[in-house]
Amino acid sequence: MSTEELKTKVCGFIFLKVDLGKEKEIIGRLFRFPEVKEVHEITGLNDLLVVVEFEHDVLAILNPSQRIADFVTEKIRKIHYIKDTETIIPTRTIRRSLG
Repeated sequence: MSTEELKTKVCGFIFLKVDLGKEKEIIGRLFRFPEVKEVHEITGLNDLLVVVEFEHDVLAILNPSQRIADFVTEKIRKIHYIKDTETIIPTRTIRRSLG
């Protein structure tokens, strides 16, 4: 088995509450991280929805959920003007078949 066959992609969804008027600045900072694939301005209790993606080695000791949690704690929460975060880690992904 090659090392490429031992890798999988893992995604997470992070809801952010931010200071009013600071959305654009925060979006710019978020896109400095290569793990951030999308940022959506949303309505409701939260202001932004961030989609992150990690390449995960299935033989790694650190589980994928922990990688996402560490990313939120060590990088996202340190961005000034972010007031609160809520992280969703999917347990399974079902994709529409293109057939």
